[in-house]
Amino acid sequence: MFSLLFFTACLEKPQEPINPIEPVDPSGVDGGASCSELISEMEWEEEPPEGLSMASFMENIPESFATSVILGEDEESPACLSVSLIIDQDSLQYVESEIVESEDELSNMMEPLCFNHMKSDAILVLSTEDGSLAEELSIELRIEFNEEEESAPFAKIQAEIDVIGGSISSLLPDEEIEGMYMYGSINEEGFSGSIRATTVVEEGEFVMATDHQLAKWNGAIQESCE
Repeated sequence: MFSLLFFTACLEKPQEPINPIEPVDPSGVDGGASCSELISEMEWEEEPPEGLSMASFMENIPESFATSVILGEDEESPACLSVSLIIDQDSLQYVESEIVESEDELSNMMEPLCFNHMKSDAILVLSTEDGSLAEELSIELRIEFNEEEESAPFAKIQAEIDVIGGSISSLLPDEEIEGMYMYGSINEEGFSGSIRATTVVEEGEFVMATDHQLAKWNGAIQESCE
């Protein structure tokens, strides 16, 4: 039997202030080098060797704020997105990460990107007045220390989604859902991200996978959308 996997995706180039970050596997590629990690507990106001404490990073990011969101592909009618970010300060950790070379002679020669970072568990709540979005997501907030990064520090946010809580799930066709996820970035300049889902359809010997944009946002942090 011959199977063909066909994948369609919509790629966007988000506008300023920051770009969304797609999930990556920090452990590296199978058969190649990997990231070795040394994890230690950290106090909320404690500074790592890189000098930026999580308390300092978060002091200009309110626990609740608003920005604009595009639902589905409706670029012309953005909605108001209410956001709450509740961080478990006791879960904060500092991770020292370095590359470990593969001993496999058949290694693919690719090396992962291994950055020291801070990470903390958090709850991210996304909602709109009309109920299109009503999501409460358990996320990891992660700040990487990249010496080559010239922009203002930002935190990566990502989460796998089991069930869409809002009515925006109606945008998905009646097909098998392969996966849903949210990814984004945040700093004092703005909040960027998207919610996407992949559906699959089997037609005889063929399998078609389609990527669906359910929501995307990339805007300044505001008290309200007015």
